[in-house]
Amino acid sequence: MQLYLETVLAREDYAKEVKLFRLGPKLLQRYRAIFTKLFAEDRKLTLRRDSWGFVLGLLGTGAFYGAYAWIALSAIRGSISLGQMTMYLLLFKQGQSAVSASLSAISGMYEDNLYLSNLYEYLEQPVPEVQGALQQGPQPGDGVRFEQVSFRYPTAKNRLCSRSTCTSNRATAWRWSARTVPAKRP
Repeated sequence: MQLYLETVLAREDYAKEVKLFRLGPKLLQRYRAIFTKLFAEDRKLTLRRDSWGFVLGLLGTGAFYGAYAWIALSAIRGSISLGQMTMYLLLFKQGQSAVSASLSAISGMYEDNLYLSNLYEYLEQPVPEVQGALQQGPQPGDGVRFEQVSFRYPTAKNRLCSRSTCTSNRATAWRWSARTVPAKRP
């Protein structure tokens, strides 16, 4: 819906209809309401996800440097040899990579689950019923009316019709009253 409203409000293809039917304020209000709601929900999700990521990252970083400090202090005190320190550091680095890969996989599963839960929640939304009951325009029986319409193919120099009037209702077919002489270009 958001993309549709952006397209209708921003593209020149739809500008005439939006202006003619005075849809601009209503569509803009609906766009702003949807944008505000989506922005608030996205912000809430981002803050929740990033706050957990920050806390877990802080704990991981603390554990990482704590282990390095423990290994270095053990080597300084002489509890372990230089070769043992190198081996511990390599093993710790491999363990850290394995834990990081596991956490990345869990994070991916969480994001997939979040996507699916949002999708199912969206699909369960009730579809509103049609509320309008208007069957006629301001002049009942008048049908569709186009007045003073001109048309020219994009590659043509002259207009195909100029200042044409066209009306239609249920009882009659289309009636054209058009000037047959092509109009001069302004």
